[in-house]
Amino acid sequence: MTDLLAVDYAWTHPDPQAIRAAGYTAVIRYVSTDPTKDLSAAEAQSLGAVGLGVGLVFETEAQRAYGSTIAGSTDGAMMAGRLRQLGAPTGTPALVNVGDWAVLSSQVSAVESYYAAYRQSLGEYQSGAGGYGTGGIITYLSASYPDDLWWQNAIDDLGQSGSVISQSASIYQRVRPTLTIPGAAGQYDENVYGFGPRPVISWWQPGAAQPAPPPPPADGIPDMPEISQGASGTAVRILQGLLVARYFHLGTSGQLGDGIDGSFGPLTNAAVRTYQGQAHLQVDGIVGPITWRALLTVS
Repeated sequence: MTDLLAVDYAWTHPDPQAIRAAGYTAVIRYVSTDPTKDLSAAEAQSLGAVGLGVGLVFETEAQRAYGSTIAGSTDGAMMAGRLRQLGAPTGTPALVNVGDWAVLSSQVSAVESYYAAYRQSLGEYQSGAGGYGTGGIITYLSASYPDDLWWQNAIDDLGQSGSVISQSASIYQRVRPTLTIPGAAGQYDENVYGFGPRPVISWWQPGAAQPAPPPPPADGIPDMPEISQGASGTAVRILQGLLVARYFHLGTSGQLGDGIDGSFGPLTNAAVRTYQGQAHLQVDGIVGPITWRALLTVS
């Protein structure tokens, strides 16, 4: 059987026609806090125009998954918000880096909590949930989430590149590409799919007819409290994650130095007010149902 092949890349963007001509049928792109790394709407359309399927993976700091529940909630909300902005349909692969290093047994609990919170925060995109990591961590997580989409990296837990493919994996990253994209040597990784528990992957086909995304709730986003300057806690972290996903700078506080610290201070207040103005909302710095809905809806 001929391998089905996908390509993933970050800051360099090979020509979509060259990708397709080389023999690849899908592309896995990034969602992060760096706009130069992320998939844009224009790029998505250019990939879809030549018949390439698209999947997404969330990745910021290498060991972000150690951030447990709070980090997972923030990152899942960021991924869902970006998918809505791009107009991606439900079912689009919405993966997250859960450990492309050898996760120690003492760290597994934090990673498991991170993934559970990430998955929950995807909302209507939960059907595309999955993770990228070593064979060890995806085998562990898949025991609780056997129907999710698991992508194994090119280095296994024994340090033998490409030697063992987890039975839980449905995508596998090769150590060296077997196909050549002209002018893009060393700028991409090759991935095999079409096997494992998910032999058929629902890649997003940008530009093709898609089911309409589900409408936002008529009365706002459930379980999201009204917050303003002086507030703190999980809702503030989710808000800050959504703002950072829209490339607002919130300072250098927080675990990753990105301003996501759970404290609704002056910088967060200024970003909220700027966003409200850009979205043609009442500029009051109060994040209630209307502002939550706007942040979590295609703009």
